[in-house]
This record gives sequence, C-alpha cells and structure tokens, in this order.
Amino acid sequence: MFGESIWKYTIIVFTHGDRLEGKAANDVIACSDKELRNFIHKCSGGFLFFNNKDTTNYESVTELLKKTETLVAINGKSCYSLSFYPASERKVREKMEKILEKRKENIAQRERELVIYCKTEQEVERKKRELWRMEEDNARKQAENPAKQKLPITLSLAMASEEKLWDTLKTEIERETFELDSTLGSEVEAAELRIISDKDLRDFIRSCSGGYVFFNNKNIGNSEQVTKLLEKIDTLVAINGRSCYSTLFYPNSERKIREKQERILEERQEEIARKERELEENYEDKEELERKKRELWREEEEDARRLAENPPRRKISNLTRAPSHVTRSQILL
Repeated sequence: MFGESIWKYTIIVFTHGDRLEGKAANDVIACSDKELRNFIHKCSGGFLFFNNKDTTNYESVTELLKKTETLVAINGKSCYSLSFYPASERKVREKMEKILEKRKENIAQRERELVIYCKTEQEVERKKRELWRMEEDNARKQAENPAKQKLPITLSLAMASEEKLWDTLKTEIERETFELDSTLGSEVEAAELRIISDKDLRDFIRSCSGGYVFFNNKNIGNSEQVTKLLEKIDTLVAINGRSCYSTLFYPNSERKIREKQERILEERQEEIARKERELEENYEDKEELERKKRELWREEEEDARRLAENPPRRKISNLTRAPSHVTRSQILL
C-alpha cells in the first residue's frame, strides 16, 4: 500500500508498555519471535514503548520526538508524502481527500455535537478520534469501490443516548504497532547537519540497524554519550535475539584470512609483548602509552593480515633431474 519507501520513514510505537510488568523492553524484544525482530530491522526509526497508564510521564513522548528528529535528519529533512505512494494507492488517497473535503461540514457538525454531549475533554478528544477514523475508513471504501459504496448514514446524537449511539458507530480499532511521524520537533543539532547534506552517508546510516551516535572528543567528562552508545548496543543485541556478530558470519574467503591472521598474531605474541615492555620503559604518560600500544597493535594486525592474504611463496630448489639411462645403484654410488 505505502510502497518500499515507507520503511525509511517509520518508527514503531508499542502501546501498553505498562504490561511489561517491570521487564526491560530490550529483554522482551530479544525473546520475541523472529518475524517481529525482522520487522523492527526494516524500520529506520527504531522502536519505543508507551505506558498507557502513566499519562503524566512525558519521557516516552520526549524519546519519540528525539527519534522523529533523528529520522527526519537521516532522510535529509524530507517527510513521507503522497508522492511516495505507488500510483494506484496515490489515486485512492486523492479520491479519499476529495470525499472528506465534501463531508467537511457534516463532520464539523458532529464534532460540535460531541462537545455538547460528552462529559470531559478527554472523552471529547477520544470520540473525535473515533469519528475521524470511521470517516476515513468510509471514505477509503468509497474511493476504492465508488459504484458499490453506499453513502454513510448520519445519526444525530439527539436520537439516542450517547453510549448506545457510539456502540452503533464504533468499529473495531486495531492496536497500532507502528507510527509514522513527519513532524520535526526542533532544529537538528549542528553535528547532524552533515547527515542532512550527504546522501551517501544517510543511506549508509539507514542500512545500519543500530542507528548512529555522536561522540564529543573534547568533552571527555561527559559520560552520557557512552551511556547512549551502551543503550543502543543493548537494543541492537535485543533486536538480533541476543546474538552478536562473530566470525561465523564472514564469507568463507574472509573467514579463512581471519583464522590465518589470528594464528600469525599468536605466533608473534612474545615479540609483541617485548615491544609493549619497551614502550612502558620509554613513555611515562599513561594516555600516550596507551595510544602507542594501540598503534603497535594496529600495525601488527595490518602486517598479519597482509601475510594472511599473501603468504610468502616457498622457494623450490632447482634440482637437476638424473638422465633416464642412469640406474638407481649408480645414483647411490
């Protein structure tokens, strides 16, 4: 219905997070069936849980807005629009909008009636959402089958009690498992401007299920960025059913190279340890020492990989073959 582009603009919102009963969201996802985890993989915006009972907790709303900002940034500040629909669906949507436009006054009248007969503002808003959902459903049916669809019957709230009327009108509402939000809540941070400007980078980020995180190299005392990274890792591990990437996932050719590389590094273990001791003798500053050790290991790993990919060829001795008329006894003598 929505076309393949929908996945680039989708955030999954699980309602009834209160039913988790203290369980961590990532644990629930990790234990869920593979189809759900694959569905989450497809959605660029990730997922979050909403607690239906704790209506005073705005953390979930804040998290949704942040995810929305990130998703809009990854998509170059563009939002999902009618132009992304397949041609057949686009035509249906355009017809739906025309039908709803014609029924605009009638819908407004019914909304005014709700204000009169509903007891609380929350109830008014809930009934309005149900009304619009029903109107949209009817408009879609009429757009898909204009000849067969009968005009919807308009009932006045004065004709029956509120509960009976809404029992008549109410249709089964499916629980939403994902939400497409195209609103940019606030300006994207300066660091995210690079994501907006570079399409190749945005496509690369979109292909990564774990999303992205920015690290401030100068603000080393800020542990929040580390916490954010760990949270993303926990979520990614959960989506993958508690499994982690290992050498088993490498193609056969790459796996063989990695195995050779590990053997080469194992053979050079004593030599590397000796070089590390030399560094400890020459550098007193801990940060500089750690940096030098990382450089050492990087060089050793690169050398080991080159040897694994192109092992030195053994030299074959150029032996002169004995003439065919010389016997074995003559060769031994």
